[in-house]
Amino acid sequence: MAFLVNLGQLLKFLAVIILIFSDYAESITVIEAPNKLDPKCACDPQPKQFKELISGKVASFCPQCFVFTYDFHRDQDWAARLCVSSVQASAHSPMFVVVRESLNVMSFQLPVTFPGVSPYYDTCRTLCPLANYNETEVLPGPQNISIEISTSSKGYIEFDLNLSQENGFILTKDSEVNVTITPSKPWVMQYNMENTLRAVRIEATSDDPGCMVLAIQDIICPIHDSVELVEPQGYYQTLLHRSGISISKKTFNNGQQYVILILKPTDDSCLEESKSGFGNREKQVTLQVVPSITDSEYYEAVFGAFGFYILIYVFSFIICMFLFVRKRRNTAETQNVSSSGGISTISDVENPSVQNYGTSSESETASDQSRSLQDFTFPPPLNPSPVSFDETDIDKLPDAEVDKNIVRTKTVLYVSDLARKKEKYLSDRTKVYSWNLLTIAIFYGLPVVQLVYINQRIVNMTGNQDLCYYNFLCSHQVGVFSDFNHVYSNIGYVMLGILFLVLVGRRDAMDSSYEAERRKLPPTEMTGIPRHYGLLYAMGWALIMEGVLSASYHVCPNRANFQFDTAFMYVIATVCMLKLYQSRHPDIAVKSHVTWMVLSVVIIIGFGGVVKGGLLVWIPFFFAHSAVTFVVSAKIYYMGRCKFDRWICKRMYRSVKMDIASHSFQPVYRGRFIMLSIAVLLNFSLDLFGLISQPPNFGAFLLSVFIANLMMYLIYYSMMKIRYKEGIRWIPAMYMILSFICWGIALFFFLAKNTSWQVTPAESRERNKHCIILNFFDHHDVWHFLSSCALFFSFMVLLTLDDDLENTPRSKIIVF
Repeated sequence: MAFLVNLGQLLKFLAVIILIFSDYAESITVIEAPNKLDPKCACDPQPKQFKELISGKVASFCPQCFVFTYDFHRDQDWAARLCVSSVQASAHSPMFVVVRESLNVMSFQLPVTFPGVSPYYDTCRTLCPLANYNETEVLPGPQNISIEISTSSKGYIEFDLNLSQENGFILTKDSEVNVTITPSKPWVMQYNMENTLRAVRIEATSDDPGCMVLAIQDIICPIHDSVELVEPQGYYQTLLHRSGISISKKTFNNGQQYVILILKPTDDSCLEESKSGFGNREKQVTLQVVPSITDSEYYEAVFGAFGFYILIYVFSFIICMFLFVRKRRNTAETQNVSSSGGISTISDVENPSVQNYGTSSESETASDQSRSLQDFTFPPPLNPSPVSFDETDIDKLPDAEVDKNIVRTKTVLYVSDLARKKEKYLSDRTKVYSWNLLTIAIFYGLPVVQLVYINQRIVNMTGNQDLCYYNFLCSHQVGVFSDFNHVYSNIGYVMLGILFLVLVGRRDAMDSSYEAERRKLPPTEMTGIPRHYGLLYAMGWALIMEGVLSASYHVCPNRANFQFDTAFMYVIATVCMLKLYQSRHPDIAVKSHVTWMVLSVVIIIGFGGVVKGGLLVWIPFFFAHSAVTFVVSAKIYYMGRCKFDRWICKRMYRSVKMDIASHSFQPVYRGRFIMLSIAVLLNFSLDLFGLISQPPNFGAFLLSVFIANLMMYLIYYSMMKIRYKEGIRWIPAMYMILSFICWGIALFFFLAKNTSWQVTPAESRERNKHCIILNFFDHHDVWHFLSSCALFFSFMVLLTLDDDLENTPRSKIIVF
């Protein structure tokens, strides 16, 4: 009996064990590997209210559905914002959210993942308001928003959901909106441009670090407010702390657009060197709509700048009229004196000493001349003659073998010594500069215009505002130009270049009849500096081309077209130095093709310095520029009579040896030696500074070398005129003062850089500044205005600097 009782208890215990295991197996089968949805988890829409916090759980066999109902009307000014979070969702088993409303379906998933950073387990998305559809099928009245949440996870995943109404969805002008964004929580607002406005600028500012995207999109649904989808739509740009996008009514239909703020998960798009983050980050952003200028303000700025240059035209016309009246009066007085028995000023010309080939210094003996020649020559037959007697040396000078050596090696030179070639030949030779410059300008300028036109079209078509380095806080879109004010402010270079050409042409026409009479005079009776206008015409054309190329560069400034803005600045500086040198050395002018070849090498070096940089560029530049400085200095010191060939080192050694033997350590041409020593020291110092510091903007450094040499030469030229009591008349003195004032103020605005193509677009926008003049022009526009005036006044200095020598015999005009 006891045995049966024990057997029954054992069977009962086994039955309980079997029942427990069967229940466990059934539960595992339902949870981990269901063949169909659990009937108890049917996705029946659950009515919910806006702003209600919904907590639930979802699995692959148990989705959740909710429905929200609201009263729709045509003038709806709010948008629905859906926020979902789930810390249990994973990248392998994500949670999917599908939102359905009238005429629109949107979906996204959790967690939000980005390469290289930790995932985000919460997200918020803005639903497009039905009022923006403008569909007649959607009638005012009750509308539903259905939300379905599902997952591929076999286990339950908990989530939180909240659907709210954003009542501040519509932006208004002059009002600031503060929002907080994360990479998974972008912010979307809508702006409807007022009918009274011509254009606006939507600005975003933030004190927090982090790379973000500011985008402006057309009213389309669904809204492209994710990192992957924002770029192909509308206009967008990256920024760190501040920037803005200018739009007009014509940018989008009916002046309506979405304003989207997206925080990027890393700073790779904004910084050249950034560290990938592994923690969630957020950014506080202030959004503001700033009205742009009105039509009346636009016309005031445009015609105001044009009128400013018209005043310079009027000022120049008044000066010309004054000079014309004074010249007529002086001519009439001279004729009256001549008719009354007086002596004309021009007839009282003192003939130079022809026997000494124009030598005016009686202290210079033949033995001194012989010694000065032996300082750098060798007697045959040890070495070839150091003097080059090729075709270049003997053209237009029949007795070159004698005259060039004797005349150009004197310790004191006069213009009559270096103006021995025929006037027409020298004039035609300088005119080649202007014709060659025009040819180069056409071949160089047309590809430039074509390239920037294509760049502007790409910007307009793609909306990628990272392609061009604008000052977005002061850029005004007009027509196809995204930054019209910086293009238009270059009008000064063109207008003043045309004015300078007119003034040069006027003087050329007035001198044509006078020069015809002068050519009939013997060389010993010629007066004034030789009048050759070819380089002056080249200066005018170069100023015009600087305006054209600078305007082209500002259509879309970037790394690819940086040299457009500075190429003709090299030309201007070089031509100005050649003109100064030609004034006192008309027979030693550099040929045009040599000048353009040197400038082409300079542009190549500048391009390589910006693209490559580093010691691989700076070291060759240092030695190359030092060598060129030495060669040019030697040519200037010996008036072109120093020949560089394989015997140069031997001639230098013999010259030094003879000086030591004769205890002669003083330079033969002391004035030239001092000037050239200062120039060599200046250039060597600039090269050494560049080699040590390696400035990032190689092109600007190279341009500074040209400008420094030009300014030094102009100052030296003016000081020598004063030293030799030639004097400077009030007109060139006035132009000189105006040029220095304009250059000083212009450099102040130039150094206040508003952009920099040497960094990323986002870093460049950190320098952006608001307009400072007429709400249309910024610091760089003022630089354009003042630098164009400074160049024009500098050109006028070169044009009028030697007007005081008009009636001075060339045998009395000293060469320096």
